[in-house]
Amino acid sequence: MKFNKMIATLAILAILPWASFHLLCFAVGDIHASFGKWRLAAGDYQAASAHLAAGIGYADSDPDYHYANAEILHAQAKQAQSAATALDLILQAKRAYEKAIELNPHEGNYWLGLAQACWWLSSFKGHEREAETVESLFLKAVKIDPNNGKFLYSLIHYYLSSGEIQNSFRQLERLAEAYPASYGYLRKHPLWSEAMRDHFIQGLHAAASNPLTERNALSLLSSMAEEDKDWGRAAAYTEALIQRGGPRTSPAHYFSLGRYYLRAAMPAKAEHAFGLGLEISDNRERSLESLLYPLKQAEAFDLYIELCRETA
Repeated sequence: MKFNKMIATLAILAILPWASFHLLCFAVGDIHASFGKWRLAAGDYQAASAHLAAGIGYADSDPDYHYANAEILHAQAKQAQSAATALDLILQAKRAYEKAIELNPHEGNYWLGLAQACWWLSSFKGHEREAETVESLFLKAVKIDPNNGKFLYSLIHYYLSSGEIQNSFRQLERLAEAYPASYGYLRKHPLWSEAMRDHFIQGLHAAASNPLTERNALSLLSSMAEEDKDWGRAAAYTEALIQRGGPRTSPAHYFSLGRYYLRAAMPAKAEHAFGLGLEISDNRERSLESLLYPLKQAEAFDLYIELCRETA
């Protein structure tokens, strides 16, 4: 028994220096990796690359180091002065992304980076076949994190840029459901269309039934109905937004509701909505001033005078 304990003690003592050495390597690697990421964020790619290379030298088994190195190489490729240099850098980036995936295949950012690298690589002569894997790589990232707005947006951008408009529709619905605010980015895409907008609206309806996204979705649906000059629909979405808001409801929501009712030729409902907004306003005088222009524009100056009387 004593002999066994002695053997165990000796084994632990033998392992301790080895473990301490590896812990030290990981610690130094982390320091270099952190400096590398900071320099990458600052746009100093040469210094970032040097730090990441040192970090990988100390801890080659950390996938984040390889991913950060790939991001640096990708960024350098974008600034390359020649096509040959860009090709060399993007090939190195591809290998670094692949190494990160080999070490951890469950991180969507790694797959996204590889997809983007292969997509760019496919534009170089002799590397056209890389295009065959691009879609599957984007889909891998989305599969790992189906509600990640960045992954979905990147996949949609790929489909639009590749002329696969139909394939983008389902992803548009998913993006709207997960991240309603992405509409502001999507509508700026040069290939944005009414058909895509319709699919995005379908996704917003699903988002409106989710407590986590309902307020953003309803607010956006209201704004989109206003773009269409569909005042009845805009009012309905704003009413639903107010009902969901409870104590968090802003006077601005009631004022918007009043404007929609005015445009829909419902002056009594408009007056009621304006009145409710004024009741909860912290500064009624300023709120009345803000209502002057829209009511004057709607030729509802009499209503404005009545609101002033009620608020006095």
